[in-house]
Amino acid sequence: MAADLEQPVAGALPVKRTFLLIGTIVIAEPLAATILFPFIYMMISDFGTVQERYVGFWAGLITSAFFVPQMLMATLLGMISDRLGRKPVLIIGLLGSALCVFLFGLSRSLSWAILSRALCGLFNANAGVSRTAIGELAHNRGLNQGRAFSLFGFCNSIGYVIGPLIGGYLAKPAQKFSWIQSGNLFDQYPYLLPCVVSSLYSIIVSVIAILLLDETNQGISYPTLTGSTVSEETPSEALAEQDPLLTRLKVAAARIGPRNSTWYCIIGVGCVSLHAIIFDEIYPIFAASAGDHGLQFTSKDIATSLSVMGPIIFVAQLVLYPFLNDRFSSLGLWRTSAAVLAVVYPLFSLLPHISENHQGSSRIVQWVILLVLLAIRFTANVVAYTSISVLLNQVVAPEKRGTIMGLGQTAISLGRAFGPALGGTIWSWSLGNGLPPPFDFHLLYVIELLLALAQVISSLGLAKSQSVYL
Repeated sequence: MAADLEQPVAGALPVKRTFLLIGTIVIAEPLAATILFPFIYMMISDFGTVQERYVGFWAGLITSAFFVPQMLMATLLGMISDRLGRKPVLIIGLLGSALCVFLFGLSRSLSWAILSRALCGLFNANAGVSRTAIGELAHNRGLNQGRAFSLFGFCNSIGYVIGPLIGGYLAKPAQKFSWIQSGNLFDQYPYLLPCVVSSLYSIIVSVIAILLLDETNQGISYPTLTGSTVSEETPSEALAEQDPLLTRLKVAAARIGPRNSTWYCIIGVGCVSLHAIIFDEIYPIFAASAGDHGLQFTSKDIATSLSVMGPIIFVAQLVLYPFLNDRFSSLGLWRTSAAVLAVVYPLFSLLPHISENHQGSSRIVQWVILLVLLAIRFTANVVAYTSISVLLNQVVAPEKRGTIMGLGQTAISLGRAFGPALGGTIWSWSLGNGLPPPFDFHLLYVIELLLALAQVISSLGLAKSQSVYL
């Protein structure tokens, strides 16, 4: 990617700085979304109003409360950013998120937790705007889109690892750190400290963005680029002369019509977000559960298992994906990632059977297999999200990019809104139904397999629609 970012264009944005700043903004949303995963089971139990078998249901509902407002706002914010610019929308979202994550850390009841998470989701509906900014920066500078969106996917994935890591290590700090005295604020509110860290991150990034982030929407900042042949009316035509791939895509789009491609992409991204969030939300509950349906992990164990994924994601996003993208089509990578996930998901449900006594050599084997499965799953996730982002960006007209990317984010949020509640409900029901496998706790992972297969099916429609140029 470094070579791509070094090509100067008169009047163009400072590419490296803009990519870096947008990357830091991207991290904030998954950080706020996932910081509660390792401790939500404990938090709900500490409320003292929920039976254990229903904890999964309420955990799913609280998680969904974040994504429902996000779903409702994503397309609207994309439209607003088309008119007012990407920068103000991103900054307002960061500041609002900082406040609402802090309020969630003060939760002492289900109603407070649900309301504060809903408000947090309302201000975190701008991931589509971030994706738009990256897409138009790559488009306007003629950069490799696969490599450009690798940055988005990398930062998004890092947020999904760092969030649970912070939540797991900093929840209930009075039990872990000697400097937290009895009666201290963080003792009274045992889940506040990780939320404070997330809030501070959003505040710091918003201040930096105010000072240094440039607007990427050319219609806002650059009606005409000085010294450039790119005008507001015909950016894609001018760039097509510099980028043969754009010409090829444009001709293909004219033959098949972009709408079909766009909708197949949106359906596909909705599928992957649905099964991904179900896994992300249920994994800590599954890991923390006792008996023959869990791993009996502590919050620290959960955080440790996820922290190992950080280097895996780094390599997958910045090394493996560009390598694969140079050799295979984005559509092929999208489809392959779905097939891999369909195989991996059911294997997680077999982990409790490896170590019945949860100690000794069998426990080590269990840990090794768990980490391998997590590594495969996170790598496949990286490939899936990056590939579909590239596909969607290729079929969108520049003047509608914010709106369509916002619609794509709505599809992601739709999956994330229903996923946690669906997963939590199925998990709670499976623990109390008394049915044999696969209708006991294995059922959730079977459903994950079916959702991954739905992603494959959506790719078949996309292949038919885009076969001219993919």
